Amino acid sequence: MRLSTKAKKNFKEDNEFYIHIGQRIKQARKERQIYIENLDKNIDAKGYFIKKPASQVMVAKALNTTFQQIGKYEKGENRIPVVNLIRIAKFLNKPLDFFIDIEKEKMVDDFMSRLDKVNQ
Repeated sequence: MRLSTKAKKNFKEDNEFYIHIGQRIKQARKERQIYIENLDKNIDAKGYFIKKPASQVMVAKALNTTFQQIGKYEKGENRIPVVNLIRIAKFLNKPLDFFIDIEKEKMVDDFMSRLDKVNQ
């Protein structure tokens, strides 16, 4: 697929936005501690749980999607629908503004202004 110079510039700017969100998703996922049953055969204790960071598989199950899709979100390869971002925020116990922080507000404003120009 060949893109015009303007389309390449817009794609790069949009992609930076989604890469940032993906990095924040990955950070929140690694911070989220989930208790899982210990499956170590060497420890013979029933009901023994350990804390581990949430995996892409766990997040994918919460969204009813695949772990590959979560990986693409985290790398910024795919745009993340708002509905999925809300579900991720709920699962990881983070507010939505965690994913779009203050220093990226300018990027969001630029993105929205470009959308307004396209829709005119």
